[in-house]
Amino acid sequence: MIKISQKIIDKFAIASGGLGEIHTDENFASKSFYGKTIAHGLLVIGLIEKELTRRYPDWGLNGYLDIVFIKPVHPGSILAIEIERIDKIKHKIEVFSDGVKAVSGEALIPKSSI
Repeated sequence: MIKISQKIIDKFAIASGGLGEIHTDENFASKSFYGKTIAHGLLVIGLIEKELTRRYPDWGLNGYLDIVFIKPVHPGSILAIEIERIDKIKHKIEVFSDGVKAVSGEALIPKSSI
């Protein structure tokens, strides 16, 4: 499990150049549809890739990730990344933010990486 803090979001914003106020300005974000700042989607994807690489070190050579964002991830959220093998290469990916599904999708991981 990973706790997403505003500090992590801010560091990612600086590193990526994604300085949009919805991610970095709590006052601005409080007036938005989301009500508070949100983590960058690429930050969440990076965490998924980190977990896939931990389990399957070579997956990135020929692997494929296809995900959908269902709900935003806010600072203070605890993320749980679940990866379930469906068949020889297909894996179900789900990310839960405070117990609620935030991301869903699949990864195709070549047999040579498993």
